[in-house]
This record gives sequence, structure tokens and C-alpha cells, in this order.
Amino acid sequence: MGPRPGGAPSFRAAEAGFPQPLGQLRDLCAGVHNMAQNAAAKPPSIKGIARLARASHSTVSRAFRNSPMIDLRTVERIQGIARESGCRVSAVARVLVTQETKTMGVVGTSIADPFVSEVVSGVDQMQSRGG
Repeated sequence: MGPRPGGAPSFRAAEAGFPQPLGQLRDLCAGVHNMAQNAAAKPPSIKGIARLARASHSTVSRAFRNSPMIDLRTVERIQGIARESGCRVSAVARVLVTQETKTMGVVGTSIADPFVSEVVSGVDQMQSRGG
């Protein structure tokens, strides 16, 4: 076992006598464990999750968005790895990429004015219904 970048010892399935698929699972579990331990120091990135999941960063991004382009099992696997490692989708990053805040502003003279209050209440009700 030699050191990996970041100081964690590597685990070679063949050296330990594990069949290759079991060794890969062991490597994946060790990676998730190391990411979880380091979560306080540095939050995991999409690329870090992609390495653990053995997927592209595009696939990880699509899995975070529940894209229909990605198989449901893959989405669940990637989201499970992200949960285990403490990764969360940044709402600020999502707004920067999509350039959509999904927020609405209303400007009025005074909320104490009954007309303005009714308009704001109606806007709020319509927005809550998805209108």
C-alpha cells in the first residue's frame, strides 16, 4: 500500500487477496470515509464526487438535478455518495449558472394601505400555487 495524494494509504485489491469488484467497492468506501472525515476542512466538489462515483462531473451534475438523461440507479448511487460525503448543492451556484432566481419583487407605497396589502396577498397566493 502506497500513499495517495492527500496522505491516505491506497488499497490494492490484488495485494489484499480480494476479487477485483470487491476491491473496487473497498476503494470506494475508503474514499467516501476519507471525504467524510475531511468534510469540515473542505467541502467536496462535484469533481470529487465524480471520482468516487467513477462518473464524469457532467453525470454528477445531472444526477443532482434528477435529470431524466441519467439512469435512476445511477442518480441514487451518486446522490448517496454525495450525502455520505456531506456534499450539498449550492443555491447561489445554481442561480449563477441558470441566471434565474425564481424570485419576485413587488413595489408599493405602503403595506398599511389596504389596496397594496390585498395586491401583495393575491400575488403571494398565486405564486404559492405555482401561477
